[in-house]
Amino acid sequence: MKCDVFIPITHKDYNKAWHVIRQLCNNCDDIGNFHISMPDCHGLTTKEFDGHTITFHNDFDILPCMENFLKLIRFKPNWILQQLLKLLQRVTTTEYYYVIDADIVPLTKMSLFDEQGKPVLFSRTNPKDETAFVRFIAKATGGDLVSWTEDEYCQTNFIADMQLFKTAWVDEMIMRYFHSAEEFILFTCFNTYWSNTPDARRRSIFISEYIMYSLYVAKYHPGETSIVIAETKHINKLQHSQREQVFSDDEIKREIATAVAENHMFLRLQSNCAMSDIKYVRYNAQRNRPLKDYLKPYNINGISRIRIGRRGDGGYVVPKEILPRLSHCVTYGVANDVSFENDLMKNSSCDFILYDGTVNGLPSGSPRKYVFSKLNISSVNSGNTITPAKTIESVLTGDANANILLKCDIEGCEYGVLQTLSDDQLKHISVLVIEIHWIHSQTDKCRALLEFIDKQFILFHVHGNTCSGASPMPDEFGPGNAVPDVLELTYVNRAIAQNVKPYTGKLPDPSIDVSNNKSVPDYDLQFLVNS
Repeated sequence: MKCDVFIPITHKDYNKAWHVIRQLCNNCDDIGNFHISMPDCHGLTTKEFDGHTITFHNDFDILPCMENFLKLIRFKPNWILQQLLKLLQRVTTTEYYYVIDADIVPLTKMSLFDEQGKPVLFSRTNPKDETAFVRFIAKATGGDLVSWTEDEYCQTNFIADMQLFKTAWVDEMIMRYFHSAEEFILFTCFNTYWSNTPDARRRSIFISEYIMYSLYVAKYHPGETSIVIAETKHINKLQHSQREQVFSDDEIKREIATAVAENHMFLRLQSNCAMSDIKYVRYNAQRNRPLKDYLKPYNINGISRIRIGRRGDGGYVVPKEILPRLSHCVTYGVANDVSFENDLMKNSSCDFILYDGTVNGLPSGSPRKYVFSKLNISSVNSGNTITPAKTIESVLTGDANANILLKCDIEGCEYGVLQTLSDDQLKHISVLVIEIHWIHSQTDKCRALLEFIDKQFILFHVHGNTCSGASPMPDEFGPGNAVPDVLELTYVNRAIAQNVKPYTGKLPDPSIDVSNNKSVPDYDLQFLVNS
């Protein structure tokens, strides 16, 4: 049985990939055609090598569904994107497809199927510490494939460098635990991160597509596969040169010859960080800043604050002088309150478009100019859901110069959905009013969303929603500060926000802020001003 080979690479892996291909062609009779995925093919399309067709793909061309998640993925290490591609790609056309990392070189004769035609899973004799992988798998599968507690030390014998995948089993696994490829991407992006803290081993969570798939097949398809032991020799570039970033062809050939003489089955050639990876590590250290760094409000020269909407829950502080410039108000989440939209109508000439799949219509007496759609906001478009990208696209189709106020209060569903908006669409959102929910339990999702918003917007006002509780988050906000679990945030597009200075007034501001719950006084957020 022939199966295609999928090899994801970065540009620094390009020369190593050819050695991988050559060695596979020499040592494995089960190989069909090759598919190489890389960040940019630079015009490469196909090549012929030893009777095999090699097709090159741009990473983000492989899966159309990836387009909605570019903002989430592009600030992750490239290997996380590669791991998603290994499981979700469908450019290979055979029932099984073999995935091998570009730095793993096969050295000896091998078969991907046993004598009975069963597919092979590769394992090792000596278990390695796969703590981070196991944490991810335990969280992703709800403990179905492997359990984890802080006091346990988990190991796995399956190799985390290459495996033979069956497309039907991959789809089956993703549907069992995530229900869709999109949900799998979201879960991975929100639960995969690097930590530079002293307890990094306990906090870091990484996907391992090879180990997760192998554990799944071993549990749900027992007896349908064979286990083959495959030991790997590891060579790190640091053993060669502190300066060079990649292995030369001569170095690769020399290491292959040495590993073959030592009877190893595979050779791993691990390079130093390339400059792009170094930049990522530096960026990541900044990226994992505490939440308080994203929640410091600013004054904008020539822009004052005004509260619109009812007193209490449902009213928000907005930039007064920007309101007359608005052409559209797009609202996510209506429930039984349109007081904000009613007040905005008095201060602007907006068209109003409202979305909420949890109610059948707008409150009685709502203005007839309000356009309502019974759709929930989601990261995917379906029969009863719609993405933010689609809602803004519909506005821009009718008005290419639209200036939009986007209001979002969707009870925790905001995570992962705003990131579907493109940079061009974000440029048309002049004001963003959003409630961020459950930040104590969704801290990393909150950080990812605030980071995304911060790139395009300036925080103009922040208010703690008193319908939820408040408690300390010392790692994120310092000791002694009670942090509301729900925050109401108002942003102004950076293209509009000229001459900004840190806000130095009271927070909350009694002249404009009102407690959401009459029986609970407003939460003191002065620590954000002083941070």
